[in-house]
Amino acid sequence: MGLPPFNLGVAAQLYAMLIGVTATLHAPTSVGDRRTLPTIPTSDNMMNASADRDQYRSLRSISPRTVGRLEEALKTLRKIGYVVYGGGPLSEKKGDFLTTAGIPLAQLYGATECGPVSILPPRDSVVNGNPYWQWVEFSDTVNIRWAPHDLDLYECQVLRSGKLQPSIENLPDVQGYATSDLFVRHPTQKQLWKIVSRADDVIVLSSGEKTVPSQMETIIGCCPYVNGALMFGRERNQVGVLIEPTVDHFIDVDNEEQVAQFRNRVWPYVEDANASVPTYSRIFKEMILVARGDKPVSRTMKGTIQRKAALQAYEQEINALYDVVALSHEVGDNALPSQWTESDLAFWLSLQAANVRTDLKPTVDLFAQGFDSLSATYLRNRLISALRRSSEPGIQSISCLITQNIIFENPTIHSLARKVAALITCADGTSESVRDSHIHAIGAMIEKYSAEFLELDSGSMERPAKRARLDGGRVVLLTGSTGALGSYILADLLGRPEVSTVYVLNRFSAAPGTYSSLRQLKAFEERGLNTRLLTLSRKIFYLEGDVSQDRMGLASTTYERLKSSVTTIIHNAWRVDFNLALSSFEPNIRGTRMLLDLALASPHAASLRFIFVSSIASALGWSPSQGPVPEKLLGDPAMAIGSGYGESKHVAEQIIARSGLQATSLRVGQITGGPTGAWATTDWVPILVKSSLALGSLLDLPGVVSWTPADRVAAAALDIALSETHVPLVNVIHPRPVPWRTIFEGVRDALVASGQTKHPLPLEPYSGWMQKLERRAQGAKEGDFNEVPALKILPFIRGFLQPQNAEIVSGDAEAGNGLQLVTDKACSLSSTMHLLATRESERLGLSHAQAWVKYWKSKGFFQ
Repeated sequence: MGLPPFNLGVAAQLYAMLIGVTATLHAPTSVGDRRTLPTIPTSDNMMNASADRDQYRSLRSISPRTVGRLEEALKTLRKIGYVVYGGGPLSEKKGDFLTTAGIPLAQLYGATECGPVSILPPRDSVVNGNPYWQWVEFSDTVNIRWAPHDLDLYECQVLRSGKLQPSIENLPDVQGYATSDLFVRHPTQKQLWKIVSRADDVIVLSSGEKTVPSQMETIIGCCPYVNGALMFGRERNQVGVLIEPTVDHFIDVDNEEQVAQFRNRVWPYVEDANASVPTYSRIFKEMILVARGDKPVSRTMKGTIQRKAALQAYEQEINALYDVVALSHEVGDNALPSQWTESDLAFWLSLQAANVRTDLKPTVDLFAQGFDSLSATYLRNRLISALRRSSEPGIQSISCLITQNIIFENPTIHSLARKVAALITCADGTSESVRDSHIHAIGAMIEKYSAEFLELDSGSMERPAKRARLDGGRVVLLTGSTGALGSYILADLLGRPEVSTVYVLNRFSAAPGTYSSLRQLKAFEERGLNTRLLTLSRKIFYLEGDVSQDRMGLASTTYERLKSSVTTIIHNAWRVDFNLALSSFEPNIRGTRMLLDLALASPHAASLRFIFVSSIASALGWSPSQGPVPEKLLGDPAMAIGSGYGESKHVAEQIIARSGLQATSLRVGQITGGPTGAWATTDWVPILVKSSLALGSLLDLPGVVSWTPADRVAAAALDIALSETHVPLVNVIHPRPVPWRTIFEGVRDALVASGQTKHPLPLEPYSGWMQKLERRAQGAKEGDFNEVPALKILPFIRGFLQPQNAEIVSGDAEAGNGLQLVTDKACSLSSTMHLLATRESERLGLSHAQAWVKYWKSKGFFQ
């Protein structure tokens, strides 16, 4: 039997002799009968055996349920010198409960190969609870090397030193032991580190994004119905979790009703886990796999799950789960409805639903007949696929109106057929009703969030506008500072002498162990910006909140400080997703209103400058036949129809204009990488380039590109924000666009020079290039999405890059959308925009393309 927790059972007895403390052991049970098994330590019998004289206590890594039962023993635990845990994670809720109750909780870290390498905090610092209980400090006598990994994590490597020699040495360059344990460093207490995962536990999705499972598994493991949780999803497009129920909660996994009930029981804990991670790491309810009672999950002698063995044992079930999800997305050769009438749709939907469950009655609720959310997803995706395959453009357009909840809202075959038929009837011959619905939604959203604005004091409006901005320097509130544009704006702000204070407001961190300051530092490093601006500046103050909530999710004192001091607001944070409808952006719009309310309540309201980073997507409905898009607000909501993203930006522009503030919306075009070429690999341009390598040709479009480097957009934004001249809107695009072909010829040459291709790729017109992409989309497997990432953004490519009328897309018209934008006001207000318009070296060309390709290659994007 292993001594819990493993080798520490023996080691603790040795430490007692070495450091002069008493080790409490259970009395031997074999004195009277040698066949009697020894006492197995539990939290209960250890508490009962504890004595007041104990100065040091080592507890085995215990489950969250066991920790919960320790509440009755708090009085005893407070008397112990240290309550130490190790050998596995302790849930944050339980650990916080213990330390809040005054328990001297601490973590001990070590390994069989090198022994304990961390030290305990001073007793007086934890006597009333240890706020850093999740963190460990390493001994000065141990030589630790921190090897950088992704996600701001570092692997602990214990090197040989005069006082410590690991029993196993597995490093290629020096004598030492690589533990494979990944840590994150505390943002302010630099001597503290927190273990968050094992290197081989990190799940790399097919998109290249990485998920650290340990934190989520620990949270899910807190559920009283769960004995263990194990996440999976390597090289898949989404993660899932294998959950082993406790002995008294095992179910018949072949019974769909029992599976659904169990998923519902554990779902609150899965939601808690999802709240702690980025969107791409979240677990959908359909991706919960329940372990079989006759197939226990493999565990080590310490009781922890053997990840590799467990995943191998459940490989067949995991593959089957993904097959069901993939099947719901496949188009295949499935026949379309003979006609798009209600009766034919009902018949066709019955056939599709039969693939999920047979003997369905068309007038009875599907969910009462065994459907679940996974089944609904399957049927919805089949419907969308069929609509998109229709030869009629009007019917194709209906696919974007099939909402996530359409089957939940129309839960019978007949009601669903009636709903779809009604949508088609509206679009058949006249898509005006769909257009009208968008216009109505835009108008309603504007009215909702521009009602009851505070009125500016008429007397204050007559005061000099620049007074508040000059007394003591500018005080700036910036949202979205960790993104590409936000990082450059922040760097520019910190370098400007007229700016005295910068508050950066970002959302609470979703990734484990990251904080605003760490994320900002990482963002600067990623783009080659001077990190000393962050580490040495006394101007910057980090805030975490949620602008869509009351007081923006901030403490009242912090909110009041902002209200009384801020003289300039730059609102840059916004969700970027061209597949979403306007309603999905309501939190962003609500956040804009909250920022406006902050500004209007300020004593500086009359002179406060409000800068909103909008997008040319807010003008996608503009007809090129009307000429260039002017630098003014477009009151007609039809001008924004094209994507929910652009519609949301249009709504925000209108609300801001109605506020009465000195506000300027910046209608920004495509932003490229800055001086180092740092252009996020998740953007559509690098996605096109990587996909072109697999397709064998680069996309060629008629027209020009008015793309602007991120550092130039940031500088232009600040020129306008800090200017004493106020205009409601300007267009911030490159005033000297270059042909699309020129840019992609530069990319082609850079790909050859960097060794990505031996021979230059040909440039191929949209129709031929798209045919290749559509062929790859048919029956695409998981690996195809990594090799050809353009498959993930097919709707965007179809909707935004398909060339317009060739007679319109000529000269200086933008490739794809066919628009031209006036930049006269922007060039007059911004010295940076003027420089772009007048200096030849500022035009995009080969050097920019080379920098982008070099950056993408350095990130392993082409692998």
